[in-house]
Amino acid sequence: MSHSGDILAIAISSKCQLGIDVECYKPRDTWEGLVKKCFAPEEADYWYRLDSSERSRAFYQFWVKKEAFVKAVGKGITLGLNQCVVNPDDPSSFLRIPKLSGSENKWQIYTMDLPDKEFGAVVCDRQNLIPRLIKLSAPRKLVHLS
Repeated sequence: MSHSGDILAIAISSKCQLGIDVECYKPRDTWEGLVKKCFAPEEADYWYRLDSSERSRAFYQFWVKKEAFVKAVGKGITLGLNQCVVNPDDPSSFLRIPKLSGSENKWQIYTMDLPDKEFGAVVCDRQNLIPRLIKLSAPRKLVHLS
């Protein structure tokens, strides 16, 4: 499960290890500090080569994939987000993951198709699994039952 802003995402499967993450864009002054702390050298090199106008979007695209992975393996960010390395040349795959999680080749990354300034990813330890995204509208009025 993941939530950010008005987005709530839940991933369910009985056939694989599965993780999901969603994030809403928030302006930050700390992009470089987060990249140094959470990105592997290959990811950071790619990020620094981007035009500054593209960096925030790229940051979130890497971030949600990393978060989804650490959720899938049940370790959370204590695993170290720089330990799961998204392939900048093929963002649906990993270059490296911690040995305790098996081979990076068995893991698949699915990018969620969300509106601009919303980012999401699903990570699964099974190839060729096709996730189904079901969008639900939020109620206009919340009702509290007691």
